[in-house]
This record gives sequence, structure tokens and C-alpha cells, in this order.
Amino acid sequence: MIDTDPALFDGGRRLPLVEDFYTIQGEGFHAGKPAYFIRLGGCDVGCRWCDAKYTWNPRRYPPVDVQVVIDRALACPARAIAITGGEPLLYPLDILTRTLHDRGLQIFLETSGTHPFSGRFDWVCLSPKRQQPPLDEAFRRAHELKVIVEREDDLQWAEQNAARVGDDCLLYHGVTLGGTGKDHGKRHPTLGNNVMVSAGAKVLGPFKVGDNSRIAANAVVLSEIPPEATAVGVPARVVRIAGEKVDFAGQVDQIHVTDPVQKELQALNSRLEWLEQLMDEQARSKNL
Repeated sequence: MIDTDPALFDGGRRLPLVEDFYTIQGEGFHAGKPAYFIRLGGCDVGCRWCDAKYTWNPRRYPPVDVQVVIDRALACPARAIAITGGEPLLYPLDILTRTLHDRGLQIFLETSGTHPFSGRFDWVCLSPKRQQPPLDEAFRRAHELKVIVEREDDLQWAEQNAARVGDDCLLYHGVTLGGTGKDHGKRHPTLGNNVMVSAGAKVLGPFKVGDNSRIAANAVVLSEIPPEATAVGVPARVVRIAGEKVDFAGQVDQIHVTDPVQKELQALNSRLEWLEQLMDEQARSKNL
């Protein structure tokens, strides 16, 4: 268990710094971009293929005044900051990221997503691990996935994680992509491409939200949403498809509607006629 006592890090004013340096981003979407790397110590995931195992034990790295790190980052020509580890989300990152962001720098994060987010980030590279899967929040915040593939089932794991969010999706603050607890196997939704999920909305269950769909703020989606649809409400209902209003009431014939009472009386009348006929036949058979 890694000691992340808030008092030890003074609310993020001190952090267990392993190293910080000016370099060129070597992988991912921002490969080739100048960046100032800030590597923090401590990780509780423990991947056997990790190329930075020396960072795992944070006790090797006494907390450093975060202002010292900020000053060094601001002194270099890079306009992007890459915060990595270890697992950076073990620590409060609000002070570090907010201060650098307020000075006009972009903030990139590399994380396994196993801890709640703190801090302000322009780009999140999520590296999910099978032995300790990411929190749902991590998928909402991720811009790209990085998965180590050793075996064929690792590739399947990567595809399952990639399917959680489609291309060009926009998820606003407080969105939940989760399960209801009633399903086995796959429990979470799959978003198609170019889906927008507004603030506070919840999409719960192992179904798909179709391409180019829109989920309104605070909606609770419990079933599949077709492509090009707009869903609102609790539980959510589709109100538009491809820009056309879905008027369910208008599709119902409210004039030529069967009277349920009349229908029931007709059924009773038919049964009485059958019983009368049966009694007549029984009476005739006795008289013979």
C-alpha cells in the first residue's frame, strides 16, 4: 500500500519527484512535440513489463516543493507539460497543473486510470491494465489509449477498452458510462462515433449508442439509442431522429380506437350465446 497521506504532500504543494527534464514526446498522438516531462514516484499497479520500475517505491523520492518544478518547467522553451510516473493520480495535482495551465502551457497526463482524477489536463493518455482495470471516470477523460500487447487475449482486452468510446465523441462534465448491476459479462455501454453526452447524463447497460447521437444533460439512458437520435429525460426517450421530431402521439389513430368496454361486452355476449346453445343441446339429448 502506497502512503498518499495528504499531510505528507501538503495538498499538492510537494510531490515525490523522480525526475524532470526537457525532451521530445516519443510516442502517442503528440509524438515529436517538444515537452517538459515531470515524472512522479509511486505506483500500485506493478506491470511486469514496466520500463520505469525504479519509480514504484515513492519512499525513494522525498517530496519536493512543487514551485521548484514549476519554475524549471517555465524556464524551458516547451509549451507542453507531460506528467507521468509511476502513477501520477496517486497525488493531488491541482496546484501543479493549474499553475502551469494558467501560464499558457498545455498539460498532458499519462495514467493507468486506477485512481480518481485531480488536476486540469488538456490531453489524457490512458493505459488500462488487466490486473487493475481503470475507473469509469478514466474512460470519460481519456483522449487516447495505450495498451501493451503480449498475447492474443491482450489484443482482445485492448479492443474491449477501445470499444468503450468511439471516435470523435464529446463527453461533458459529470457523465457516467456504467452498468446497472443486473448484467453479466459486458456491463457497460458502447458509444458509436461522433456521440455527444451532455453534462450529468448517465448511460447504463451493455447496449450501443448509435453514431451521431445526442444525449441531453442529466438524462438516464437505460436502453439502446439508434443512430442520429436525440434522447432526453429520466428514463431517456428518443425525441428526434435525423433532425425530425419523433411524434409518437401523432402516429396513434385516436379516432378509430377500439372501445375496450364494448370489446369486453362482445366477448361476454359470445360466451353467453355459446352457453345457451350448449344448454339447448343438453336438454334435447335428455328428451330423446
